Amino acid sequence: MKGPTPPGPYQVMPFRVTDAGSDLRVGGKWWNDGVREDGGRFRLEGEYLEIDPPRLLVHTRFADFVGNFETIVRWELEPREVHGLHPSGAHRMGTGTLLKLRHSGFAGRLDQAKNHYQGWCVSLVWLRDFLERNETVDQRQAQ
Repeated sequence: MKGPTPPGPYQVMPFRVTDAGSDLRVGGKWWNDGVREDGGRFRLEGEYLEIDPPRLLVHTRFADFVGNFETIVRWELEPREVHGLHPSGAHRMGTGTLLKLRHSGFAGRLDQAKNHYQGWCVSLVWLRDFLERNETVDQRQAQ
C-alpha cells in the first residue's frame, strides 16, 4: 500500500479510538469515541448515505472538535492485481485493493481542509502499517 505524501512537514496529535459502533445500512448511524494524547476526548459520528459492497461506502462525518459543520467521506475500493516485489521484501503477490478516499464539504474552511488532510495522511499511514506489518497503536507508542 502506498502511503499518501503530504506537501511538507506536519504534526498530528496522536489519538486512539476507544469505542465504535455502526448500523451499516443506508440511513444507519456510525460513531467513534476516542481520546487524544493530551487526555482530551473526542467523538466522530455520521450517517451512511450510499453502500455498495464491496466497492463503495459514502457517509456523513461530524467531528465535535472542528466546529458545527458536517462533511462527506467517500470510500471507493477497486480490486487490483499486485505484481513485483513488495518494498519490504518478498510477500505473497496476487490481488490487492486500491482505495480512493474523498473527504468533501470544506468550502470556506481552508484551515479545516488542511488539518483534515494531515489527519488523513497519518491515519492512512497507520492503516498501511497495520495491514503490512500488523503494527498496532500500542506498538507505535512503544517506539
